[in-house]
Amino acid sequence: MQMLHSSNAWSYSIDFDGMIDFCIWTLQADGLHVPPFDQHVNRDSSLRAAGLTARDWEVWLQQVIHQQSAQKQALQRLAATNPLKPLQNLSARQVLEPQYPYVVWDGNQAVRERLAELWGQYTSVASQRKKRALEFGRALRNAEQQSGKRLYDELRPYHALIPPLTIYLIRYELPLDCLIPPATLLMTIQDGQPEPEEFWGRVRAAVAELVGQSSPRNRPSLSTDAKEKQGSHSNALYRTYARRPIPPVSHVPHVPHVPPRQELPNRDVLARQAVVEHLGKQHEFYGNIDFATLQFLREKSTAGWKLYEATFQGINREQQRFVFLLQQNEDGTWHFISGGSSIDMQNQWFKLVAPVRDHPLIFLTVSWTIFGNQQLLQTAYGHVIDNGFHIKRVRLINQAGQQLEDAVEDGYVFFACRPEQQIKLPMQAELYDQHNKLIWRQTIPDQAP
Repeated sequence: MQMLHSSNAWSYSIDFDGMIDFCIWTLQADGLHVPPFDQHVNRDSSLRAAGLTARDWEVWLQQVIHQQSAQKQALQRLAATNPLKPLQNLSARQVLEPQYPYVVWDGNQAVRERLAELWGQYTSVASQRKKRALEFGRALRNAEQQSGKRLYDELRPYHALIPPLTIYLIRYELPLDCLIPPATLLMTIQDGQPEPEEFWGRVRAAVAELVGQSSPRNRPSLSTDAKEKQGSHSNALYRTYARRPIPPVSHVPHVPHVPPRQELPNRDVLARQAVVEHLGKQHEFYGNIDFATLQFLREKSTAGWKLYEATFQGINREQQRFVFLLQQNEDGTWHFISGGSSIDMQNQWFKLVAPVRDHPLIFLTVSWTIFGNQQLLQTAYGHVIDNGFHIKRVRLINQAGQQLEDAVEDGYVFFACRPEQQIKLPMQAELYDQHNKLIWRQTIPDQAP
């Protein structure tokens, strides 16, 4: 599927998938060994007591992977109806919620019931298991920017030889890669491993092996530390790696406690307090909030404006994520203007649109007013997906030459206009790299059908 103006339909995605990670976690919870996942300790044996065998588990894992692949493809087909506005059809996408992994199980009922019980336990540890994957994703993006490497370019010789590559990160004790032809890689992650250089090398080796699997007459052999086993739907290959020791935590000398100096509230404190007050007044919209869980994830400022992205939980423990736009009053205080729900686009974009890799992407939420028959920009904010092109700033410019500019911070930009500026839409979003080179241009708001 070619979308978002991509000139190359091939792509890759890297994701922590809780459904697939749950399959691995059940082995760790039970103690069942299924090579190469055979380095964990023996546990309660409850799944084995219910009748689970290694062969059954392999079949189930393949079914869950197939389900997640079908889910991703369905979301991408839905996104094709309006590819540059992936959030517009969010309610329609929610209809495509995947089945829970225990529902996919089609073996005996006792195993299914135990899997359902374990799913309830897994949900309490899932966020912690995912945390390492998110940290790794950030480290990988930073390493690409600093090194100038682009995995997409390094894999270019294979683009025509295998389908788009899906890399699932999973938590497990042993560093290993499990290859499922034609184009799926399960890579285990641990604290401190893999580092970006090791990751790139493992992906290159895995793709070369997958290409060999797609051409049996020219199949390369795995190295001596790799093994092959029969899966339920296809041959699955795996390669294990040595576990590197975790660097010791450096000793931090004791620093005597110094009481903080009392200062008048600064602008940041006043602005954040305005967000808290807004949440408290709008409980009919946001629900009953546990304010102890409120965390500010992001802050962007421009003259007289502030943007915050924050997460919080309701008393039902459901996690929510919102953007808040504030405007400053004459006395220096702040008031809420607008906002809306948000998602972790840096880590989720490839699930909502085709995972394009041959150019950067920008997803802006745009608001405007109508003056006569003309749209005038009010605010625009959103994510820049760098894709290794080192995007440092974004400029918005219209046919009249009016322009706004913002530096990319943590993959995010924010623009706001004063009413007297009367900046007309549509505009071109121009993405520039660290050498001031124009890398990508895109119309906002998107006028595509």
